[in-house]
Amino acid sequence: MNFFYQAKKAFVLIIFFLSGFFILSSNIFALTNDQSQAWFCAKTTWCNGKNCQEGTLTLKNGHRVRLEVDPNNKILPNNSETYLVECLSYTVNKELKWVCTTGDSQLDLSAFNSDNFSQLSADIGYSLTKDANYGIYLVENQEAVRIGSKTYATGPSSGLMIKDSNNPASVFEWQSYTPEGHDRKFYFLQKISPVTNPDVGTGGQQQATSFDWVNADKDCAVVHWDPAGRVFDAYTLEPIPNARVFLTKDKGDGQFVDASQLELGIVNPQTTGPQGSFSYFVSDGDYQLNVLNFYSLGYSKVADSLSDINSNYKNIYYYLENGVRKTYIYPTETGEIIQQRGKIQYRDIPLLPISYAGKTYPLKVISGFQSVDRLTGNFIFEGSVSHPFTNISIYGVTNDNQEELIIQQAADNFGRYKILFPQNNEGKSYKEFKVNFDKVDLRSFVHSRSKFRFEKLISWLESKFLVFGQEGKNRLTFTLKPIPTYIEGIAYDENGNILANQEVKVYVEGSNVPYSSVKTDEKGYYVLGSDQLPSVPYRLIYSLPTGKIQEVTTSKVINDNKDLFVSSKISYYTLKNNQGKFITPTIKEARGNFTPVSSPTLFEKGYNQQREVNKGLILLIVMIMSVVIITGVAIYFYLRQRHSPPSYPSV
Repeated sequence: MNFFYQAKKAFVLIIFFLSGFFILSSNIFALTNDQSQAWFCAKTTWCNGKNCQEGTLTLKNGHRVRLEVDPNNKILPNNSETYLVECLSYTVNKELKWVCTTGDSQLDLSAFNSDNFSQLSADIGYSLTKDANYGIYLVENQEAVRIGSKTYATGPSSGLMIKDSNNPASVFEWQSYTPEGHDRKFYFLQKISPVTNPDVGTGGQQQATSFDWVNADKDCAVVHWDPAGRVFDAYTLEPIPNARVFLTKDKGDGQFVDASQLELGIVNPQTTGPQGSFSYFVSDGDYQLNVLNFYSLGYSKVADSLSDINSNYKNIYYYLENGVRKTYIYPTETGEIIQQRGKIQYRDIPLLPISYAGKTYPLKVISGFQSVDRLTGNFIFEGSVSHPFTNISIYGVTNDNQEELIIQQAADNFGRYKILFPQNNEGKSYKEFKVNFDKVDLRSFVHSRSKFRFEKLISWLESKFLVFGQEGKNRLTFTLKPIPTYIEGIAYDENGNILANQEVKVYVEGSNVPYSSVKTDEKGYYVLGSDQLPSVPYRLIYSLPTGKIQEVTTSKVINDNKDLFVSSKISYYTLKNNQGKFITPTIKEARGNFTPVSSPTLFEKGYNQQREVNKGLILLIVMIMSVVIITGVAIYFYLRQRHSPPSYPSV
C-alpha cells in the first residue's frame, strides 16, 4: 500500500514538473521566437443583403462582411504563413481593449502565441457558431461555402491559396456574433522571418519587418452595422436597452404570426443593446413590430401620437436617403403594417414612460479603435457609444501631469465618432491622452465647452444641480497611450538603471509575436525607425540582465526620455529610419482631410438651444434661492423685532 502511495505521489510530482516546464517553455517561446508580423488592411464591404454572395445560406441579420485583398494596396508579399483576422475593440473595467482573432483557438496560438478567440468569447460573448449563418466562408462560383479558419499562402503572382489544400482563395465572407453591436476591423496578417539589417546604426543591430507605405498608411475601414430601427424613450429620447422586439409576418391570409416560422434564420424576438438597436433582414412581405416587455421596463405602451414624443426626435432618430433626412417613427408616421418590397425598411419605436419625467440610461462606450496616420503622426480614434451626440473631449497629459484640451467633437446620431488629433503640440509631447465621454440631454442637446467665465459658472452649476456631467452614469473617462511612429531613447529598468546591450522588442497589443526587435548599445541607447513600428497600439518588452523581461508602455518610453526629448529635439511622430534620417515616402496617397461624423451646424445649434434652456433653469434656481434667502432674512428680523424687549425712552 505504501509503495503504491509513494509511486502515485512521484507520478503527480513528475506531471507537475512537466506542466511547469511546458508552461515556462511556452512563455519563453512567446518572447524569444525569431518570427515577426506584418499587417495588411483587407478591403471590406458590409453585406446588407444585396451585395454579397449568399448561395444556399440564409442571411437574415446583416452582420456579415465581404473581404478581399485590397486592389488599391500593393500585392501581399510572397509568404507561406498568412492569416485572415478579425479585430474588435471593446471596454473592460474602463479600459479600451483591442483584440484580434483568426476565429480559432489553435490558429490564434500559431498567429499570436495567445488564445485570443477564447478571450473574446469570455469578454464579450464572441462566437462564430451561433447558428448556420455564422462562420467564415469562401466565395466560389457565386456561392459562399463555409471553410472555417485557415492558414493561407501567397505566391509570387500575389495569388492567395488555402495552405493545406492549395485551393485558390480571393473573396471571403465573415459573420461573427456578439450580443452587443461591436465594430470590426479586418486584416491579412503574415508571420515572417526577420532580416538582419547589415547597416548597424547608432541603435545597434536591428531586425525589421517588411514595410509598405500604402498598406501602412491606408486607413483600415471600421465596419459598423447599420440598425434597421431603434427603441427609445418618448420623453428623454434616450435609447432603451434590453427591449425585446418581436416581428410578425402576414402568412398570406391577413393573420400575422411569429416571423421566425416563415423566415428561417432570423432571431425573434431580438433584445436591444445599449444603442437600443435591432435589425431584421427578411424577404418581401407584410410585417408588424411590437415590444414584448415594455411594461417591465417601466413603460405603458408604444407611443401612438407624435404629440407624446419630444419634438427633438427629428434631430436624432433620422436616416439619410440621398442626402435628405427622413424619420420613420413606428407606428405614428409609418402605420402598423410594414410592406417589405426589396428596399430596407427603417422603423424607430418610441415607448411612453409610466413616469412623467421619462427614463435615462447609463452611457456606455462600445468600441474605440486606435491607430496612427503615419504621414502626419496624427492619432485616429474611432468607434461608437450608446447615446447619440455624446460629447467627446480629448486632453493631452504632459510629463508634469498637466492636462491640455486638444479637441472636442460630438458623435453622430447613431453614436459613431471618428476623431483625428495631433499627438504633440508646438514641440510639446504628451505622455498620454485622457478622453472624456459626456452624455448630453437629447431633448435639446448640451455642449460641455465653456468659453467665458459665465459659461464656466453655468457648466459648474449644471454638473452640481442637473443630471448631466456626472462621473459614472453620464461621463466615462479613458486613457489612450501614444502611438509613436519613431522612437529614439535610452532603455531603463523599473529602478532607473540603464539597460546596456539588451534586446528591445515591439509587440502589437493582443499579440505575443514580436513585430520587430532591436538591441541597445553600451549606453542603453536604441532607435526604432518608422518601418519597425506598427500603426496600431503596441507595447515594448525590455530584456533584463537577470534573464527576466520588463513590459514598457509608450507612455513610459516618452516619460523616461523627456530630458533627451527636449535637449535633442526628438520628434516621436515623424518618418525616420533606424539611423535617424528622414524618410520620403516613395508612394504618396491623395489624402483628404478627415471629416467629423457629426454635423457641426446641428451640434452648435443644439448647444446654443440647450445653453439658453440651462441658463433659464439656473437663473430660475438663482431667483428662487434669492427669494428664499430674502424671505428668510425678512422673517428672521421680523421675529427678532417681535420678540425683543420693548425699549423705553431714557428719562
